[in-house]
Amino acid sequence: KYILSSLVMQRRRRRTQLREWLVGARTSEPAGHEDVNRGEDVPQAHDVGGGNLLKFHHFVERMQKNDETLTKLRCKDWGHLGPDGVKLLAAALAHNTTVRDIRLIKNGVGRDGSGHMSEALIANSSVKFLSVESNGIGVEGAALFAKALHLNTTLVQLKLSDNSLGDDGAKHIADSVRVNVALKELSLKANLIGDEGAKHIAASLRDNSTLEVLSLKNNAIGAEGAKHISSALCVNTSLKRIFLQINRIKDEGAQHLAGALQANGTLQVMDLGDNKIGDEGSKHLSEALLTNSCLERINLERNQILGAQGGRLILDALGTNTTIYSINVDGNGISKLLEARILEAARVNAVKKKHELDLERKGAGLFISFESSSMDGLDINVEQLRPCHAKGRLVWDTLNVIEAADGDGRALSTLYRVMTWIKAECEDDLCRHAQKLLPLPSDEFMGVLTDRNALKGLVNSTLQDKAKGEEDFFTILHLAANAEADCAVELCRILVDYFGADFDNVRDSSGRNAQTIALASNNPKMAAWARELGTFLGRYKVAAGPPVHKSATCTVVFATDMAENSAERSQVALKIITKQTHFDRELRARLVHMPGSGIDIPADLNRFDEERAVELYRYHDEKDDEGKQILCLVMPRADRSLDDILRAEHIAGREIHLIRHFAVNAAKALHHMHSDRKILHADVKPRNFVRFSSDYRLIDFDSSVKMGLPVGEDKVSTGFCPPEFLRKLFVDEGSLDLEELKKKLLDLKKDLNGITSTLLKS
Repeated sequence: KYILSSLVMQRRRRRTQLREWLVGARTSEPAGHEDVNRGEDVPQAHDVGGGNLLKFHHFVERMQKNDETLTKLRCKDWGHLGPDGVKLLAAALAHNTTVRDIRLIKNGVGRDGSGHMSEALIANSSVKFLSVESNGIGVEGAALFAKALHLNTTLVQLKLSDNSLGDDGAKHIADSVRVNVALKELSLKANLIGDEGAKHIAASLRDNSTLEVLSLKNNAIGAEGAKHISSALCVNTSLKRIFLQINRIKDEGAQHLAGALQANGTLQVMDLGDNKIGDEGSKHLSEALLTNSCLERINLERNQILGAQGGRLILDALGTNTTIYSINVDGNGISKLLEARILEAARVNAVKKKHELDLERKGAGLFISFESSSMDGLDINVEQLRPCHAKGRLVWDTLNVIEAADGDGRALSTLYRVMTWIKAECEDDLCRHAQKLLPLPSDEFMGVLTDRNALKGLVNSTLQDKAKGEEDFFTILHLAANAEADCAVELCRILVDYFGADFDNVRDSSGRNAQTIALASNNPKMAAWARELGTFLGRYKVAAGPPVHKSATCTVVFATDMAENSAERSQVALKIITKQTHFDRELRARLVHMPGSGIDIPADLNRFDEERAVELYRYHDEKDDEGKQILCLVMPRADRSLDDILRAEHIAGREIHLIRHFAVNAAKALHHMHSDRKILHADVKPRNFVRFSSDYRLIDFDSSVKMGLPVGEDKVSTGFCPPEFLRKLFVDEGSLDLEELKKKLLDLKKDLNGITSTLLKS
């Protein structure tokens, strides 16, 4: 009863207002029209009373006169304007060239009014924005507006929301959109459109190349309709925003839309709120976000996504995705903590987006500013800024740098772009091909920005996070090394390789250098970069100091294998061989089979027992960055060679038990080679026995051959040869040339200085 009574009273008030309105149209003076000029809503009938119709007629007259000050007309909630009022408006609009924006919301336009507006749109060439929402135009009205869209070439926005179009009305509009070349935004929300209507709309999207915004909110589109729309999105290249909130898409429809996101390269906004999407649908959408690189905003509010499953998948996806800067997951089963982490991941992307936009305007000035040569008031470590341009110095914009490094540091991509641009400017001062990428700063700023000494001072200068206190300081390389995004790895590379950032000596407030920070990174690429930094062959950090051994045929150094997790196996000896024949001979002697350069060698491929001969971890036969051939054997690091022991530990003639222990080890090693493996070492000497703890093992097999094959063809240690081998080397059995023999013996003396046997010397 209460509802019926209210409706009756409302109807009576409407009749009274209509009578007053009509009377006011004949008696009242024109009211002010400033509101329309400003684009604000014309006052509602029940607020102003009888002056509205006269005001409307006044606006129509101004339209007929092409009043240049009248560009927007907004009539909201004039339910009694009806088809006749629209007819007056349409007649004036047909010849008007000034009005750009018309909003007729809740004005009872109906089918007849749609016909009048359609004819006006066909004749008019100035209106760009038209809203005919909540006007009950129905299917027939949709057909009339579709007729106008076929011919109109200026309308860019059309809103037909809440007009009971249904699937048939959607078909009429879709058919016109297919051929229209001007419309950029279309709203068909709350129109009872189902899967069939979505099918027609999808068909139009396949052919249309201008529509950028489509709203289908609050309809009845299910999984089948979502399938049609997804298929269209896979080929459409113009649509940027689509709104599908409050439909019936569910998990199956979400799966179809996820497929579209993987194929589409232009869509920036997708609204899927209130669609009963669960964890399964969330899974598919999350997988799509892993590869999609253009979507910026997604709404998933009021669905059925649970935190333990779907929410976690979304968070993991945002850990990889770098373009989503706005996401709404409110109203699901996601915990507040997990929701906060999801929003934080999106916030980091928002910072990246903000910096990208600012970069186009500010260029390098987004992160770097130019200060005069005066040092007063600068929050900089002066000692580290000694290399400085005479006109002034470069300083970091600390707030923007710290903001870019926040989260996983993906926003550092903009800083990397700046540093790449500066590098191009430094290397190509005449061409300046990078000018098109970023706006140029002032000439004075640019002069310092391309000074290598000033840049080195900049990258090694100290920054402070004022929010954490003055005791917290770091360099830009420390910040980048602490970030986990891939762009941070590239930033570290260019800072060190080109700009001279110190990765080893400069430390942050915690006493860490950049390499230590990077080695602890959760990003494998960052940790790998840190391991390769200053290394030989990209993984071995050579110990400081002179080589352990250096000769004409090889160089031996100690190193740390930065790619090895085991502390014991990370300490290695590198034997760098000069000749390919020696390298190949040692590999043939040591290995049963050669697995390939840089590959870890299984224990069973080493020919000799590790108790008798030093095993081979791996070998490298490859070219370095400069194209130089590298021949390298990697072995475990020993304590000392017997030669070093004899010289430094003074065991000869004193430590008989150690001498006996060595003799037993040496005999067993030679027996293992000669008898068990049938390999002749051919270069036995103190330097080729090395100590591991207390045991001795053989090394250096680049002279070794199989038993029965010629020995000493191109490599021999003459200072340690047995007599019968010396005779073979120095005496020709056919003819004995004493002068030649004397000459060889004189050469031989150069190798005998370390030998204690006076008999052999004589």
